[in-house]
Amino acid sequence: SLHDALPIYLIVGNTSVNLSAIPIPGTQVFVYRNGLELPQIEWIIAGSLITFVTPFSTTVGGLGLEGVTAHYWIP
Repeated sequence: SLHDALPIYLIVGNTSVNLSAIPIPGTQVFVYRNGLELPQIEWIIAGSLITFVTPFSTTVGGLGLEGVTAHYWIP
């Protein structure tokens, strides 16, 4: 089934987030940062941990933390 992680709650350091479940190996994972879908060259996944190339910061204007969401397949 398709799993929507909205939002991902567990932030690990300043570059990673931990999904609530491990995606099915070989299936596509869609990652969004501040509402924009990121190409996979901007992040890597190992198990349930997504690590971003660019560290987290505050949003434009310093209004709050960045938002990260993901859509992925789970058994």
